Amino acid sequence: MIDDPSVNDELPNSSKVVKFSNLCNLLERISKSQGAIAKQKLMIRFISDWRKTHKEVHANDLPTSTIAATTTTTAATTTAEGQTTTSSSLSGTSPIIMQDSFYPILRLLLPQSDRERIAYGLKESKLGKHLVEVLSISKDSDDGKKLLNFRVQKNTRTQKGSDFAEVAYYVLKNRCNEDVTMSIWEINKILDEIAVENGKGKEGQKVIDHRLTYLLRHLSALELKWLIRILLKDLRVSLKENSILECFHPDAKDLFDHTSNLFKVAVYLHDPEKRLHEIGLSLFSPFRPMLGERTRADKIEQLIRKKSTNPTAALAEFYIETKYDGDRFQVHRDKDQFMYFSRNGHDYTSVFGPDANNIGTLTPYIANTFKIDCEKCIIDGEMVIYNRNEKIIHSKGDSFDVKSIQANDSQLQPCLIVFDILMYNDEILTNKPMNERLQYLQKKILEPIEGRIIFSVIKPGTSNQDVINELNLAIEERQEGIVVKDPWSVYKPNVRENGGWYKIKPDYTIGLNDEIDCLIVGDYFGRDRLRAGILSHFLCCAVVKQEDATTSTQCKPDVHDYLYYTFCKIGSGYTHKELLDFNNRFANKWKPWTKKTAPSYILCTHEKPDVWIEPNDSCIVQVKATEFMASDKYKCGFTLRFPRLEKFREDKAWYECVTYQELIDLRERNAGKLASRFMEHELNDDFDLNDDGQRTITLTKKLQVKSRQQAKPTVDSRFRGIDQQSVKQTRHYFSSLGFCIMEGNTKYTKAELEKLVYENDGTCVQNALAKTYCVVTKVSCYI
Repeated sequence: MIDDPSVNDELPNSSKVVKFSNLCNLLERISKSQGAIAKQKLMIRFISDWRKTHKEVHANDLPTSTIAATTTTTAATTTAEGQTTTSSSLSGTSPIIMQDSFYPILRLLLPQSDRERIAYGLKESKLGKHLVEVLSISKDSDDGKKLLNFRVQKNTRTQKGSDFAEVAYYVLKNRCNEDVTMSIWEINKILDEIAVENGKGKEGQKVIDHRLTYLLRHLSALELKWLIRILLKDLRVSLKENSILECFHPDAKDLFDHTSNLFKVAVYLHDPEKRLHEIGLSLFSPFRPMLGERTRADKIEQLIRKKSTNPTAALAEFYIETKYDGDRFQVHRDKDQFMYFSRNGHDYTSVFGPDANNIGTLTPYIANTFKIDCEKCIIDGEMVIYNRNEKIIHSKGDSFDVKSIQANDSQLQPCLIVFDILMYNDEILTNKPMNERLQYLQKKILEPIEGRIIFSVIKPGTSNQDVINELNLAIEERQEGIVVKDPWSVYKPNVRENGGWYKIKPDYTIGLNDEIDCLIVGDYFGRDRLRAGILSHFLCCAVVKQEDATTSTQCKPDVHDYLYYTFCKIGSGYTHKELLDFNNRFANKWKPWTKKTAPSYILCTHEKPDVWIEPNDSCIVQVKATEFMASDKYKCGFTLRFPRLEKFREDKAWYECVTYQELIDLRERNAGKLASRFMEHELNDDFDLNDDGQRTITLTKKLQVKSRQQAKPTVDSRFRGIDQQSVKQTRHYFSSLGFCIMEGNTKYTKAELEKLVYENDGTCVQNALAKTYCVVTKVSCYI
């Protein structure tokens, strides 16, 4: 059975011959090579050597034609529990290839894409504890601290290793046996056992500990380094998934996009000379869905005319749908049997139900709604949460997970919003234009049931104004946005650009979202290859003035006059250079966050940083997001959804950040959303399309769309910087010198001092930088 990669242990198998050390040596060489081409050459050579090994292993039994055809068929089998499952197979595929393919190695090369093996339940902290226990390393020793407190320790300049696996390598290299090794076969068997035992409680943990101990005693330090990265599902070799697949076979990427199944890729494409000229979808095999290309509401007409395959595309015609805030799901049905797959190919059939007779949150309620003539189908849609009491659809911002709803929930239930069909009975529909697929969907599939399974509402459009109207309606109804689709577009799995689907959200358009000035009070060390060892995720806060604060009118606010409520965590929006500059600027300001060192005035709940900083030593960042969402991870009780950093506000002092009350007001004012209406008359062409339909930046002028008008809190004039443009320069005494005027005195105010600086060709900042020439407070000047 092709969906069950279990093989006969007694038959010859190339994975028993290839040593795990061979794979580790390959990965080590690839990680140290420069450039994608050099890395791919190493991978191609390794795969070629494996093919030779495979032929040698099966020299006496390998058939002359390993793949006779590429026609897919569907077979049904019954499990021990009585459930019926189906699987696809290739007509003519050699039983030898079914038993022995590149799959055991491929799943180690792409651990993040292996859908057959469930989660290991192992992270750096658990692995660190196990290494310390098995190797009898003192927890207070330098090596023990490196393994147990990896995130904090890795910020020290003396520590070797950019990630946990490399740190473990340096700790283990003098403690491991270098004379033993294991085969690829043995490694996969143990990884299978670890995955199976995960989630079985204490007994399962005992088995996992025993297997990990065995690996520690039978692998070298280098092999353990790469095994840890496999367990953490991040090899860090700077070679993308698509590049590895293309090294194996030129059609591997396309097939994986259609199936999300590495086993099928390895079996179907075993012979590098055989090509899959036409790849069809397979029932009960997940694929990567088609996605929408980002664009703006005022660009649709131009995009449709340039890119549509409609023979009469001179007239822009398109469909407009609401973009629901749920989880993308594909539903596969064969008569009474159902399977549910997420966008990334994960199987959630056990949640929603395999058939009408089993417990599930959806299938028992929709199984009988399909029409008699529809025996098989694959439908694409959005799984949302429906509140049967309030008759509303919840968004993800409401902190509900549609996959976690219980079948006996008295209020919430999953609801599938169907917007496409890809298979009808035995007919594949992906090559049909969308307007034809909709005919199948609306007439031949099912009768909708409110709150359980419904069709996405589709509205025709012919102009940018139609799109703008629907976007404004979506904003008013607190929806995520809209999707515009070319009626002549065919369904292209895993395609976003140039596919004919366009998603439009308020935050894609400059000026449609409120921006918030937050203060950084904590940080987290990066874990990916580019940001390893540096602080890259900011924990931000809002301030609350303490009741007993006694701030004088003659001095700036005191840091201890406030409490700091954690609010959100930001890890995107900045450039790598900006991140490095930030780390250098505050290098000596951070303190480890522990129970003993955590300050009483920075209030956290579940989300605690690796390190923290005094608020008056920190800086403000301007943050943009789509909406507020409830969260008990932060002291504020809510956070931002999809927050991103717009810029570092070096012109603002630490006490000019947002207050907790301002956040509450903003949240209540917009019912949790951060978007306002799109105003057509204020549009500009901040990007255009070239002859190929690609976006090009013109930046003629800034978009003049503003969010809902409301008087914003302002900083007291005593602490506010003045406008340099209003000051006439008269002398050059301070040319090229920077000043930070913290406050004035009884003779000169802060504004008057800054004016003197500007008059003499100097510059002023509100936060002192390393290059700042002079910091002035009261009558003292520190140079």
